[in-house]
Amino acid sequence: MKIYLLSFLLILAFVFSAKITLKEGESTKLTKTKKQLFLEHPFDSYIEKFNKNYEPKEYKARKDIYIKNLERIKKHNEDETQTWKAGENQFTDWTKEEFHAYLTKFTMPELEFTPLDRSKLQPLTALPVTVDWRDNITSVKDQGSCGGCWSFSAVAVAESAFKIHEDILMDLSQQQLISCQTSCSGCNGGVTSYGLNYIKDNGACGDYLWGYAAQDQDCSGTSKTNCESNANVFVTDINTTYIYTLPENERVDALMQIVATYGSVGVAIDADSLSDYDDGIATWMSCSSVYADANHAVTIVGYGTDGTTPFWRVKNSWGTGWGENGFFRFARGSNICGIENIAYFVEATSNGGLTKFTGAVTGLSVESAHDEFTLDWDSYPGAQRYFVKAIIDGELFLWETSKIPATILVAGSYGDTTCWVGPILDSQYGALGENITFNSAHSLVLSFFAFLLILFNFF
Repeated sequence: MKIYLLSFLLILAFVFSAKITLKEGESTKLTKTKKQLFLEHPFDSYIEKFNKNYEPKEYKARKDIYIKNLERIKKHNEDETQTWKAGENQFTDWTKEEFHAYLTKFTMPELEFTPLDRSKLQPLTALPVTVDWRDNITSVKDQGSCGGCWSFSAVAVAESAFKIHEDILMDLSQQQLISCQTSCSGCNGGVTSYGLNYIKDNGACGDYLWGYAAQDQDCSGTSKTNCESNANVFVTDINTTYIYTLPENERVDALMQIVATYGSVGVAIDADSLSDYDDGIATWMSCSSVYADANHAVTIVGYGTDGTTPFWRVKNSWGTGWGENGFFRFARGSNICGIENIAYFVEATSNGGLTKFTGAVTGLSVESAHDEFTLDWDSYPGAQRYFVKAIIDGELFLWETSKIPATILVAGSYGDTTCWVGPILDSQYGALGENITFNSAHSLVLSFFAFLLILFNFF
């Protein structure tokens, strides 16, 4: 009997244990399912996409803001009267107050504006229907948490002007302006015109020499030294023009003339309503068109017509994940958010760092049946080497030399020849020289990267 009783108790214990194990297993499975569902919440995908990380307390607050903003975005997109689409971006878990504070780092000072000389612009009768300078500008950048929109707009304007005038697309440094333009407050705000004036007075170095840090830095150190030694090779000669609000019946035509003539144009807008923009042409936004209310600097890079709606195409500095790959479009002629109030543009006159010779170099021969010619030029302060570019019978040749004068060897006879000599400062040579090899006296073989650098810096 005792044996039966003991066996019965053992069986009960086993069954009870099994039930407990089963329930625990079910509980674990249920918990795991909840966790999986938690990770699949749109906000978690959002913060992963935009590389955000929050402590638990802030996480909940940001999630609530995100959900509320999504409701606003959905309501906007369901409104059939709207001409542009809203969508989530890096600002979707920000409050409107936070977004406004981010924008108000841009300042609009009182300035004396130079009257517009319409005689220097393309005549209205000759204006192209569409202008698109996107091939004449560098890629869209992201200013991050730094309120340096003014520097991005200034650099975009200068880059565009030199690409159009010199056929050189230079990726210039925003950080140089943020760190060195003392008339502005760096990441705490500035003015596009002040950035352009700095470039005019001091030159501008490449972004590869002074990369963007998204924070205030001293105007010193290695980057400063490199920029000073290279400044004259880059942008030096520009003329800055400011335009105040033109009469309503003229300002749109004038702005079109400026964009068609000079390239990208810096403008100032009230950007409070842009936090949700995704794509499309905004024909109306809840924003101010008053000049004094502008809080963000952007760059018009062209204009056109989509269907029956004329528009401005504008480059922003909030990265390619915002808007139309970093751009947005406003209806043209409505002065939406004040976009047609003021324009910053420059005229590129020359690349001051390039010593140029055309047909008058000592020893240059244009007689046929010769396989060499001699170039002589004045030495350039600080230059250890020189790149020589020659167009010989319509064909491009490049050489590198440290000798003055230099004897250039070519294969066979040649006729018309135009030559340029560009200095290479010692601090620059490392980025170029390692990619350069000579195959013969006739040609220079370059890696694609080195070739782009040479054209970018000197020709």
